[in-house]
Amino acid sequence: MKLFTLGVLFLSLSGFGRPLTLEEKKADLDTIVTLVKSQYGPLEFKRTDQKVDVGTLLAKYSKEAESLGNVQFYYLLNRFVAEFKDSHFGSSLPTTHVTTLGFVTDRVQGKVLIDEIDRAVLPESKFSFQRGDEVISIDGKPIEEVVQSLAVYRGAGNPDSLLRIASINATTRTAGTVPAATGKAKVAIRRGTSELI
Repeated sequence: MKLFTLGVLFLSLSGFGRPLTLEEKKADLDTIVTLVKSQYGPLEFKRTDQKVDVGTLLAKYSKEAESLGNVQFYYLLNRFVAEFKDSHFGSSLPTTHVTTLGFVTDRVQGKVLIDEIDRAVLPESKFSFQRGDEVISIDGKPIEEVVQSLAVYRGAGNPDSLLRIASINATTRTAGTVPAATGKAKVAIRRGTSELI
């Protein structure tokens, strides 16, 4: 196993203006709940078959929203909507920023593998890992822990699809849907134990 230190290519989000008041946060959550109740077709199925209760979610997320800044609150909205586990229904922050470690990962047979490497960013002379090598950890966190922490921001009915999306987000993050990383990251990579199909 070899450790690589990679710079994340991203500047942090500015915070979206003045801090939202608690009343504004609650109004935003109430608006989402109103839209869900009036326009989300499978709401009754979600409630009866999947035990997704809008009132319980609203209480949980309203409490959490109290102590959050703007950016964290907007990501909370993404998590709220992701609770419905529906890839046809989502929310995102108003940004087009993307963070990257200079390589793209994918999920294959339960492992997070390197799929593509930007050699303009990560020259092979310094970063010798290859397509098919396995990501073991990022900043000391096991890769599955990283994947699970990102999965809560995305809704998907199929758990395997959700884990695949979160595995891709481990190294390439679209800041509109998952929190963007800043600074440098230490990545542990296992060489050649798996291959992409």
